[in-house]
Amino acid sequence: MHVLESMLNDKRRPVMLTGHSLGGALATICALDVRLSLALSDEDILMVSFGAPRCGNADFQVVYDKLVPLTWRVCLNRDVVTGLPKFGYVHLGRCVLLTTDGDIYVDPSHLDYLLLTAEVQTSFFHKKPAYMIALRAFCRRYLKSYQPKFWDFRIPHEYQDLWKATLGTFGSEVGSNVA
Repeated sequence: MHVLESMLNDKRRPVMLTGHSLGGALATICALDVRLSLALSDEDILMVSFGAPRCGNADFQVVYDKLVPLTWRVCLNRDVVTGLPKFGYVHLGRCVLLTTDGDIYVDPSHLDYLLLTAEVQTSFFHKKPAYMIALRAFCRRYLKSYQPKFWDFRIPHEYQDLWKATLGTFGSEVGSNVA
């Protein structure tokens, strides 16, 4: 915290925290700690998680959402981890739901969320490459002229068949990315 405080004293700038899975849950909790410890404004703290589990109860949610309003929770519709733990915990921030077809839904209604996550959810879709493939599918579907350079990740050869079999047409994204 002292290093971050020193950096902010040197030059005031927004603080962005991010993480995947448990790292996303920790980034969420850290965002509230940083906001309170460094007396940052609403606009000075941003948190984006990918595939994070629920990490607070309803009382925590009220405090967190008020103090860290720029929180985006990115979930893949077939990722089982984003629905855990089932009881006593709630999601924080705004939901950005990705589908394996490359669609993105921001703050879907409860009914939409249930319909969009009705497919079998597994830990397979919790892996970072699944999120990257879904985001790449979105870019190719809706932003045809845009393909970020950093998306060129490699999937180990021994996993190629597993990815294609599990992902179906979604797996067509894998073909050119075999290591």
